[in-house]
Amino acid sequence: MSRIAAFRALCDCLSSIRYGGESREVVIEPENLSWAAFIGLANEYRVSSAVACAMEAGRSESVPQAAMAYFQGRAAHYRRRNTAIRDEAAEVAAILNNIGVTPILLKGGAHLVSGLYPNIAMREMSDLDLLVPETRINDCLAKLAEHGVTSLGTDSHLRNHHRPAVGSCRLPLPVEMHHQVLAFPYGAFLTSDEMIASAVGLVMSNGARLAVPSPIHAIMHNIAHAQFNDHNYIYGSVSLKCLLDFALLSQAHYDKIDWDEISRRFIRSGWCYALEYHIQWARRLEADVPCLKRITKTSQLLYQRALYHTKAPKMLSLNFRLLRPWILLRRELSDSDLRRQLTRKLISVEWWRRHLGMLLR
Repeated sequence: MSRIAAFRALCDCLSSIRYGGESREVVIEPENLSWAAFIGLANEYRVSSAVACAMEAGRSESVPQAAMAYFQGRAAHYRRRNTAIRDEAAEVAAILNNIGVTPILLKGGAHLVSGLYPNIAMREMSDLDLLVPETRINDCLAKLAEHGVTSLGTDSHLRNHHRPAVGSCRLPLPVEMHHQVLAFPYGAFLTSDEMIASAVGLVMSNGARLAVPSPIHAIMHNIAHAQFNDHNYIYGSVSLKCLLDFALLSQAHYDKIDWDEISRRFIRSGWCYALEYHIQWARRLEADVPCLKRITKTSQLLYQRALYHTKAPKMLSLNFRLLRPWILLRRELSDSDLRRQLTRKLISVEWWRRHLGMLLR
């Protein structure tokens, strides 16, 4: 079975997942499927636990016993892990509540505590993202340090939208403390002030207070993070994990989301292609998105290029190596402080070695 066929089967499997109800039966034709390729892609795209939950809920009878046992093992692992992550979010929130801060969970952490996922095992996470007011971020980091949650690194960029990750041996994930929602230079598209103002408060089982973004801001952040921060539409890459979140958000909050406002904001800000690219992929996972009745030819070509990359990952890797230096250079030249910093870096042999290595590897 080719990679593209395995990828399509993976998308079909994920599209069967439904918010708040039973998934459709997962039907995959075994005679056309290399289960090794399917499992490999599920791991590559970091959705193996979501596939496991889809197969459990969909009562699939076409999955070999060995493959089902593998996916059930993944689901059991992430069920335990995500339970611990939810407890971590409550613990960190309780610490910050002591200094009058109610943190806003972003992305997977927000969806985990708000009950978006039909199965708690569904999401694979690498860190816990929190948004706090910029004026309080130093207080928050100092308070966490008092409880043994300390820095795991150093600032990598002058205009970073979050501080270096913090963590401790007792917490399952590192914590990234954000003071801006999006990476530089995209912060003005969705500001921390507007997200904080409309956030939805929650009370955890330990009494800790935290919040999650409003449905419209959760949708906007989902698109912007994938297309602005990660540049998916420029590289021709796809985040199935992100798109599954989008599909579930659109099902859970369909009537609460002003889809026309989302469309207007992206188009008004000059990000039409990014929005259209994301929506095409979201519809591939059967997200119900009423905006954008017409997709431009350019966005259709970007979608087809990304589809080609799923069967030719070496081309995606080449795209990344060629385009990333240009994206980074454009960012550095967009700000006077960054231009001065770049001038200093240009005389550093180590800087050249690192970036040439990134281009050639």
